[in-house]
Amino acid sequence: MRTLQNLISLRHAAVAAALLVASHAQAGRFSTAEFGPARADDIVDLVTEAFTQHFPHDRWSIFLYSSVTYTTKGQPHCYAIAGVTPKGQGRFPVKSYSSHTQRGESQSLTPGEQREFAAVCARRAVQNLMSDELDEMYVDPKTMRAGKP
Repeated sequence: MRTLQNLISLRHAAVAAALLVASHAQAGRFSTAEFGPARADDIVDLVTEAFTQHFPHDRWSIFLYSSVTYTTKGQPHCYAIAGVTPKGQGRFPVKSYSSHTQRGESQSLTPGEQREFAAVCARRAVQNLMSDELDEMYVDPKTMRAGKP
C-alpha cells in the first residue's frame, strides 16, 4: 500500500512540474541586442506571444542595456534600458523603457551578484516594455528626425 501511495505522490509531483514548466514556456522566438551583464535568458519568460508575432525575430531585436555601478558611498546601483530595434543594427532605440535600483547599504558585489542585480533591473525594464501598446514600442529615427508624430 505504501508503494502505491508513493507512486501516486510521484505522479502528482510530475504532473505539477509539467504544468509549471508549461506555464513558463517561451511565447515565441525573439532576438536581443545585449549590452552589459543581463542576457536574454534573464527575460525570456517576460516576452509575450503578441510581441513575438508583432516583432518577428528575423527582423527585430529587443535592445537590452544593463549596468551596475557604485555611488560615491559604495552603494550598488543598477540601471537598465529596453526597447525595440531593427535586428542587426544594435541601434539605441528612440523610445526606451528603463529601470533603476539602488541598494541602501554600502557593499561590494561579486561579478555573479552584479549580473543578478543587473538582471533584476533588466527584467523591470522589459516588463515596462511589454506593458506598452505594440504599435507604440518602436519609433523610426527617420520619422523622429523629420518631426512627424
